[in-house]
Amino acid sequence: MPMYGCRGRWLADAAWSFPLVGAGIGAAVAFAFLLAQLVGLGDWPAALLAVLTGIALTGALHEDGLGDAADGSSAGAIAITRSPSCVTAGWERSECWR
Repeated sequence: MPMYGCRGRWLADAAWSFPLVGAGIGAAVAFAFLLAQLVGLGDWPAALLAVLTGIALTGALHEDGLGDAADGSSAGAIAITRSPSCVTAGWERSECWR
């Protein structure tokens, strides 16, 4: 949910509601999973429906967590050189990474 013009103090004042919002989203996702199970869908379709419900409610806010964790764990360990051969040959060339 975009908050244009958000000030730090306003965000701090609203911090008490974050766990409640998270619990509500978790309950909605669990309800979608339960409903899919009660209708007779299998485990995979029910899980997919639950994930899609979470994506619809949050805008995929946390679904990119694995990528964020990988980005954070490498934190500057991988550098791309500025060699012209990397630009012309593509990023898959091994000498473009060090």
